[in-house]
Amino acid sequence: MSEIIDIVNGSAPAQGYGFAGRSHATDLNGLLVSDGSRLEIRSIEKRIPMEFGVYTCSTVNLKRDIRYIIGNNQFVFFDNTNNKSNVFSLIKETRSLSIKGLSIVAFSSNDERSIINNLEWGADECIIYSMSDAQIEARLFSHYRSKDKFDFLEKNGIIFSLNGLIINGVSVNLSNMEMSLFKIFLYRIGEILSREELCLAVWGKDKESVGRSLDVHISKLRDKAFIVPKTNLRLVSVYGSGYKLQMYDLAD
Repeated sequence: MSEIIDIVNGSAPAQGYGFAGRSHATDLNGLLVSDGSRLEIRSIEKRIPMEFGVYTCSTVNLKRDIRYIIGNNQFVFFDNTNNKSNVFSLIKETRSLSIKGLSIVAFSSNDERSIINNLEWGADECIIYSMSDAQIEARLFSHYRSKDKFDFLEKNGIIFSLNGLIINGVSVNLSNMEMSLFKIFLYRIGEILSREELCLAVWGKDKESVGRSLDVHISKLRDKAFIVPKTNLRLVSVYGSGYKLQMYDLAD
């Protein structure tokens, strides 16, 4: 892990706004938005893999010149471990910019409502701060690999946005919980997601605490999203492992 330096890496697109950054250039430009102390910022920055080349800025600076600061970053990380309303608003505003290829990641407390709010306001991924470094790294790189998959979904008639879900031109009305689940499956299409992983990502609890609620929401999601005419999406159960969203050739 590289040491933090006191000035923004010269390759960062918003030099002058940040006050911490990694000491090497990478292909994955990342911006960390935080109002915490230097110690708090350092603790979060150290949780992000060095490949993301993170530098930081405050919410005040981001609000002042949001599009310029984001620049060519591929990832924007929001420190929302304290569930602040201004951070939720900035997540929503960042999403509304519709910058192609930009991923929004929120660091959250292990609280169900906070996790859901971060996702509903526009975050692509919600990282619970108490997760291990290895789990955070695995989730971030999995999301990075899945970005091309999401573009592929849109090309095949699947549109997912803050306004809802549209499959082959048909609007699908999902509850907040169903939408959160479907979003996770969309970004990780073709991957087996364990019950434990889904429960932590959506409810912020282990599978024992969630109980049968996961199965109920999966069943409702299937009834709503996978009966659209000519859809080639199927949500399948993988015995002993979890669930997987698959895309099939309609000729099959």
